[in-house]
Amino acid sequence: MNLLPVAHRELLVLSRRPLLYWLRSGTGLAIAILSTGLVTVYLLDGAAPAELGPPLFKTLAAVSFVLCLLAGPCLLADSLAEEKRAGTLGLLFLTDLRGHDIVAGKCVALAMPAVHCLLAVMPVTAVAFFLGGVSGGEFLRMSAALVNLLFCSLAVTVLCSALARDGRRAFGAALLVVLGCGALLPGFSHWLSGTGNAALLVLNPLASPGMPFWTVPDADYATDSTAFFHPLILSHGAAWLCLVVASVALPFAWQERPERLPRFTRARSRRPTPLQAALLPLDWLARRQLGGPVSSWLMAGGIALILLLPPSLDHNPAFAGFDLLLVAYALHALFKVSVAAAASRAFLRERDSGALEILFVIPQGEKAVWRAWLAGLRRRFLLPVLALVAFDLALAWHWLVVLPNDPAGVGQFVLVLLATVMFLLDCYALSWVGLWQGLTAPNATRAFIRTLLFVLVLPGAVFVALIGLLATSVGPLEDALVALGIGWFITGFLTDIAVGAWSMVRLSHDGREAALARGR
Repeated sequence: MNLLPVAHRELLVLSRRPLLYWLRSGTGLAIAILSTGLVTVYLLDGAAPAELGPPLFKTLAAVSFVLCLLAGPCLLADSLAEEKRAGTLGLLFLTDLRGHDIVAGKCVALAMPAVHCLLAVMPVTAVAFFLGGVSGGEFLRMSAALVNLLFCSLAVTVLCSALARDGRRAFGAALLVVLGCGALLPGFSHWLSGTGNAALLVLNPLASPGMPFWTVPDADYATDSTAFFHPLILSHGAAWLCLVVASVALPFAWQERPERLPRFTRARSRRPTPLQAALLPLDWLARRQLGGPVSSWLMAGGIALILLLPPSLDHNPAFAGFDLLLVAYALHALFKVSVAAAASRAFLRERDSGALEILFVIPQGEKAVWRAWLAGLRRRFLLPVLALVAFDLALAWHWLVVLPNDPAGVGQFVLVLLATVMFLLDCYALSWVGLWQGLTAPNATRAFIRTLLFVLVLPGAVFVALIGLLATSVGPLEDALVALGIGWFITGFLTDIAVGAWSMVRLSHDGREAALARGR
């Protein structure tokens, strides 16, 4: 195998980027802040130091699970697709390189940021072992499950990047596969395990890399150790199969195929004005790049279905509490990720091909370009976002009526109101920040990561740092949930306003210069 030239070249390019250093340092800092805030809250709640191990271990394991699950789509979605788009993949096959050399070299080099972040998390996770309540076997099994999940995420994304036509489609396909197989499949399997449903006969053979996480505790592992090893081995073998298929298919998938262009919009009965006729090509380009709202409607419908499913399976009203809020927030975060992905990749094709520079010479000015792409984002996401917000409010009102005597019901309804407003603000800020980062970042992957970092990760890190201070002023954790929700809303609101306004001003005044510079 001749993977060293490809891996050496990618590692040299990666070493020149400050992103690797800041990503590794930022991950360690965020995990340290999260651990400090969590320990502070539990100590103020009256917990003994020996009781801090299990909640700290579970929290850091959940964060690591999400990082490993999303590492592949965020880092490798544009790895091979970028070579196709630039026309350099065919040149690599003129050398003595083969498909497995390129695939292995890309995986080894571009996976380094994810490996470094995981190495930054594991020492902090080991602190839970020394605090007590967590055995060495649990720590080793969690480490093995995380490494396997990271490897599966990278392998699936490389396969999607080898088969897809561009990075946007590779990212969408990889995100759908890793979330479905790594999170939704084991979640539904664990959910139905206590009901004796016949669907388990279908779900169990389709072992996913997320299933071993349910059997990490010693009690579950002692009951059935095969529930940990079988999914681990099968998913690991499936990941190697993805790499083999990508290596075999890459020599046949590197050639550009003619794209099927979308049909023009049918002419309306009313004749358009001269200004509208001049803007029709921009509108068509925005539709071509951003796509239609079908995927957004499907995602919104899936979120609504998942939120309606618990009451139908379990009529326990207690599930309508803060657990349901956490599930809803996680599902809405996935929708925000799709908005960030679409906005950060909006100008990718036109910028790389040089067509974006040509668009600036139109008589309508450069602002017409931004307006056309913003209109495309609104066309794709606005109605699904509003429908999802209406569903959230209706569901919250239903549970408030179902539990009229619950003192926490009003507080939960207030949290839902704040969360819906935050959802709208986040989607709007992600659109502006994604468009600006798509112009300034060297590639769409880095633009996507920066967009999520500024809008979603940064306010979360600031809020976690303030949890300890807020907990000292409001008392125990059970009495502080509404106050914590208000603090989270204020932090996210100020961040969205600041970052969104900054991106809006930069895009309006410096958009031409950023597009010409092509983001170094």
